[in-house]
Amino acid sequence: MENPVRTSTHPIIQSAAYVSINQKQIEKIAVRWAEEGMPEESWNVNIHLDSKNEKALLTYQFLLDTLNFCFWNKEEERWYIEHQGKKEKGYNGAALSFKKFFKEHPDKATFEYLQHVDTKEFEDIFQGGENLYFLKERQKMVQGVSRKMVEEYAGDPKKFIEDAKGECSKLVQKIVQELPSFNDEVIYKGEKIYFWKRAQILVGDIWGALGGEGVGALQHMGWLTAFADYKIPQILRHWNVFEYEKTLEEKIEQQDFIPQGSREEIEIRSATIWAVEYLRDALEKYGVEKNAFEIDWILWNKSKEGKLPNPHHLTKTIHY
Repeated sequence: MENPVRTSTHPIIQSAAYVSINQKQIEKIAVRWAEEGMPEESWNVNIHLDSKNEKALLTYQFLLDTLNFCFWNKEEERWYIEHQGKKEKGYNGAALSFKKFFKEHPDKATFEYLQHVDTKEFEDIFQGGENLYFLKERQKMVQGVSRKMVEEYAGDPKKFIEDAKGECSKLVQKIVQELPSFNDEVIYKGEKIYFWKRAQILVGDIWGALGGEGVGALQHMGWLTAFADYKIPQILRHWNVFEYEKTLEEKIEQQDFIPQGSREEIEIRSATIWAVEYLRDALEKYGVEKNAFEIDWILWNKSKEGKLPNPHHLTKTIHY
């Protein structure tokens, strides 16, 4: 089965009015990476939980990707945590928050406990969570995922994963079907468009956290697409791969909200998927074989190396 994220987003970019993909720039990146060597895309053990306890490791990953969205704040100072004398923001801050929680409270870092986690305890995981959008919704999402795991899988995420029989595509579909907060879809012009950002990230993270071994030995990882978020479009624009129509460019520069489900937002996300597809194909021409999700990891890491001159688009959503 072809990934519906690919098939449903392709018509969007073919008739796009707000976002165009510069194929010449993609070719330049592919040539440079092929000649100079690919940037690093390995699993970041510094920010993630590193544990011999497979159940804890998988529980951590499910919880982190349940909340892996919308770490920016337009009106106030962006949410951060204090970690080793530094301010850690965004995804890194969330990963380190859960890592600390799992290390310091292993008895509470379970689906059994978290299905009933109260507001104060939940906020404490994120050092209060001040200025973190959707804080109440995040609590409910953690409770919901935890409850599902307890009621149907005895609180063991390994059992959930094993139901997919080692098949990447089946695991993604199982996640979006059984864990509703992961179901990242939109109806556009009467057609269903799939993005499945967090569901696909979770599968990639399971593979990465377990080094592709055990229940992480998932087959056909090339089925995954890029993860359509707000950081990948930012780096693609910085590298002149993305070219925005003037009114959209002005909205992004002025930090105006781009509504979820709007044509502009759907085009940005669809173009993100396909820019990475084109880059993967270009690399293959030069003898470099990488999966789309691995290229996504590289681009995301590049987007975090320093402050980019242009802002990312702002869409308030639980999906990314």
